Amino acid sequence: MKRDTHLNVIGPEIRRIRKQRGWSQSKLALRLQSVGWQISRSALAKIECRIMWVGDFELLYFVRALGVGIEKLFPPASAQQPVHALVEKPCRT
Repeated sequence: MKRDTHLNVIGPEIRRIRKQRGWSQSKLALRLQSVGWQISRSALAKIECRIMWVGDFELLYFVRALGVGIEKLFPPASAQQPVHALVEKPCRT
């Protein structure tokens, strides 16, 4: 079944921040586990590729593990850009 939309908008930003720091997915998964979220590397990969939904409370784990403000987890968007444009873009690796 092909999806026209994705299940989260934060995945690419999580990947970008992780790569900026030179962290592997395994390292970020370990950091997330250290702040209380029992998440696997493969689940993190699904979040980054936007095929796994992320709850609002789970955003707080990313904030703590990455040491960033919650606004950094979201893609930049202008007021004129339609919201659907953020969720219809394909996964970039």
